[in-house]
Amino acid sequence: MVSFYDDAYPVESIKRFSKQAKSRVDVKCSKIVNYHNRHMRGVNLADMLALYRTGIRSHRWYMNIFSQLLDICINNAWLLRRINNEMTNPTRKKDR
Repeated sequence: MVSFYDDAYPVESIKRFSKQAKSRVDVKCSKIVNYHNRHMRGVNLADMLALYRTGIRSHRWYMNIFSQLLDICINNAWLLRRINNEMTNPTRKKDR
């Protein structure tokens, strides 16, 4: 992980599950990894874009770029809508 936020040298100990010990054990990791794990907010949903590609097949190079940009715009709009709905907490009737 590349970051200018913090160095790799301040090492902290975190708890991770060990299959061998069948319990949580202390593991050393850098401070930036611990910070990332605390503030990650789940899975990067932009990586799931490949599952929902637009069905445009073309031999023209610019159509493929347009299709990719369209997919990214749709995915970002969906993510923004979902974040906005979590903040306002609408009911099902308002969401329709």
